[in-house]
Amino acid sequence: DGQTECQLCELGTYQPSTKQTVCLPCEPGTFASNPGLVECTSCPFRLNSTSGSSTCSICGNGFYLSDPQVEKVDIFNKPDEYCVFCPSNAECLYNTTLETLNISPGYWRDSVETATVYRCDNKACEGSSVEKISKGKYCTENHTGPLCQVCVESSSFFSSVSGKCKDCPPLWRLIIPASIVLALILVVIGIHIASKWSNGYSHFLKEASNRVSNFSLQAKVKILVSFYQIINTFDDVYGATIDKKLQSWLNILTIFNFGLLEIGSVPEKCIGSMKSRLLFGSLWPFFLTFVGFLIYAIYMFQNRPETSNTKMHVMKFTLFRVLTIATLLLYLVLPSVLKSIFAALKCRSFDSDSQPSSYLVADWSIRCDSSESNYKELIRIFWAMFTLWMILVPTFFFFILMLIKPSVQSQKITPLAQACSFLWRDYKKETMYWEVFEVGRKMFLTGLVMFIDTEEGSNKILRLVLGIIFSSFYFALLSHVRPYKRRDDQNLAMISNILLLCTYALGILVQQCSSGNETCQNIVGLSLDSYKVSVLAVVLIFSMLVIFLIVLCVLGLTYTPVPTIKVITTGQAPILDLPGHCNHHAFLSHIWSTGQDKMHALARKLQLYLPGIKIWLDVVNLERMEDLENSIKDSAVVVIFYTKGYFRSKNCRREVYTAVNEDKPVILLYEGNSDVIDELKQDCVEYCIENDAPHVTNILEHILADDPILWLGASSKYFSVASVKYLGERILQKLPYYDNNQQQLSAGLEVDDELDPIQLSHQCTLLYSDLNSNARGIVEEVKEMVKKEDIVKIEEFNTNTGRENIGPEVFFLLYLNKDVFCFDECSPDGFGNLAHQLKHAIDLGIKVILVHETDTTKGGISFNHFFTVTPRELLKSPYNLFGDIAVTLYSFEEYRKISLGQVLLKMGGVQSRSSSFSWLNKSICKIYSQKETA
Repeated sequence: DGQTECQLCELGTYQPSTKQTVCLPCEPGTFASNPGLVECTSCPFRLNSTSGSSTCSICGNGFYLSDPQVEKVDIFNKPDEYCVFCPSNAECLYNTTLETLNISPGYWRDSVETATVYRCDNKACEGSSVEKISKGKYCTENHTGPLCQVCVESSSFFSSVSGKCKDCPPLWRLIIPASIVLALILVVIGIHIASKWSNGYSHFLKEASNRVSNFSLQAKVKILVSFYQIINTFDDVYGATIDKKLQSWLNILTIFNFGLLEIGSVPEKCIGSMKSRLLFGSLWPFFLTFVGFLIYAIYMFQNRPETSNTKMHVMKFTLFRVLTIATLLLYLVLPSVLKSIFAALKCRSFDSDSQPSSYLVADWSIRCDSSESNYKELIRIFWAMFTLWMILVPTFFFFILMLIKPSVQSQKITPLAQACSFLWRDYKKETMYWEVFEVGRKMFLTGLVMFIDTEEGSNKILRLVLGIIFSSFYFALLSHVRPYKRRDDQNLAMISNILLLCTYALGILVQQCSSGNETCQNIVGLSLDSYKVSVLAVVLIFSMLVIFLIVLCVLGLTYTPVPTIKVITTGQAPILDLPGHCNHHAFLSHIWSTGQDKMHALARKLQLYLPGIKIWLDVVNLERMEDLENSIKDSAVVVIFYTKGYFRSKNCRREVYTAVNEDKPVILLYEGNSDVIDELKQDCVEYCIENDAPHVTNILEHILADDPILWLGASSKYFSVASVKYLGERILQKLPYYDNNQQQLSAGLEVDDELDPIQLSHQCTLLYSDLNSNARGIVEEVKEMVKKEDIVKIEEFNTNTGRENIGPEVFFLLYLNKDVFCFDECSPDGFGNLAHQLKHAIDLGIKVILVHETDTTKGGISFNHFFTVTPRELLKSPYNLFGDIAVTLYSFEEYRKISLGQVLLKMGGVQSRSSSFSWLNKSICKIYSQKETA
């Protein structure tokens, strides 16, 4: 081209051949930094270049430019500083900068100024590509914020199950838990009504209640609930996340949190702002308690009896009942409320441009920055709710226990102590504050531990290690103090703590193995992965439930029913409070020579049927004879068991004199007929003649102020139980609580072993003889005992009746008193007399029911008398008149009902409240006996 000399190739070009007219541009990945080069130089490691470059100013494949503002020369001179290895889960083609990082689907970064990429466990993170680079846009539609877990639409919430935003369910779902509570109330009311209409159903429920009480089910359920409430925090608080394949198993256990939103299946984010959720989650138990108080108070006032001081009594009763419910509710919901409160404190940091960005996990739209007004307000609410639940609630429990401590330790159970029995009933008197320690343990393990590294604590093992240390100290304290009354409760609590310790240890493996199988194998040294470790954890967690059920089954199979007295109006055991100056409920006074054994048996029966009653008995409590008077003063009631020679004893008279002088309530027991009372009066007049003795008139008026009780403790089962029940009711009437609340004993007491109302399933005919004195009156009383009036037919016996006219259910009642067979003397020929009627009835196959009168005013006489007045022919075979046991008939109303009930039993009647459990036990025994026979 007319050039006389060759030109040097310019920068970024080269020409390897001579006599060429043009220079070639350097290929990508090479550069020519000097003119006239015959070849281009390859770019150094980390660097790359475009075609025709004079320097390598861009980062190569697998690297990205960390600072887009840096000079090209600096990039070339310091590639190690500015061209950084591409982060995992991102793609770096050549010439990639920090802003143009290609993020893989399923991952997210906080901004284009950070290279830190985070994995999203959801479907909302779509990543970014070279073709679709938009600042901060890594999420699918309707998703934004950290990890794409913020929903653009305010009516949506992010579902961790589906991995994307979903529409909020209607808030009427909150009615579900309210409906459950209402349904439970209706069930209780229905059971109450059914028990009123059906005696059998009532007895079944009471026996079931007794079994639950004897199982100490309250303590065992509290241990189980506490265990699972702590376990339910392992994911949020400790970062021990179970493998997704097994997560549904643990979701079942969230029922133990007793959270209102969890029961109603309403996500917290659908309630409103974080402030609203924090207030709602912290205060709903108090609101529910207040509403329950209003409803219960209205119900009580509408159904109150018209008596004096009714309003005050109803208000006190309502407050005590609401206190019981509030105590139970606060105890059960404490962990779920702490979860809501500490949600305001749990943040997570993400690497951003110059400094990390921290977001509130419960609401990713809020930055954990003290300069943010929303966050500052949340922190203020947090500390207010923290004070309420972490300080005031335990203080409330402690203050209540401190108030009732004297009552509990002296066994003078007040209404306040009864209302708060949930807090102390399961523990020994010496360790009645243990529930406060238990609440403190749950608070630390489910809440306070979150103060340790509030942002990254759930991703590290420190919290789990502290959980192990704290639980170890608690286990040592539990083993040393042994606070539970029952051994099986103590053993279950220790097993629960051992399982919790093992779960914490396994939680470390779960946390580490979730980071990757290689990390798991390096730590453990076994071929474990996240799924296998999660399986071990789930098995360990559910083993607590299995052990709980095994304990209940063992207790059920080995259960021996213990009869106890209950107050009918409340359905509860009586409140055995004591006057302030007394330490014993009853002083048992008797003469050793004739009453010692009987009085000891009486004391054992009272202690069996009234657990907790404190009885003064000479052989147990008397140390010095000089202390008799002080022992009377130390007792609320004096029970005198009168037997022959009682007033001849100087010590017995001392006891009576002190009871009169101290104005102690006296309950008089006697055996035999009413003539015994006349004998007592005569003995008192004869022996109570000391100079310092009260006047005989005063003594008799005092000890006979209440009707004496005929004691049948050594009689048959039903009479013995009735005697104990009646004596127990008399004692309760004299105690302070029932003296001030007499209406609670208006319906009396009930005992499981007592004779229940008798029902006849078939029509019966009950015959009597007009020659048998007062027999007609007795059969009419028997008929009145049956609810169905037409089921018992009364007829006068007719000697002309033939066998063909006699049905299978016909009975002849023979009333035995001193006048029996007296009319037979008027009919020496044997026709028309009572003996002839009896022989004819027995010949016809009619069963004779013997009823023996005991009241001397009605002709009662010793049973031996009848062997002398009965015709000999009736005493021998085939008649054997006295071959069957006679029913003893008493005049005292309670005993008379039992006597008439036994007549109905002999007529084929059955107790209307026959126990279903007893039937089951008998059936099982029958099956085993048949197997053994085979």
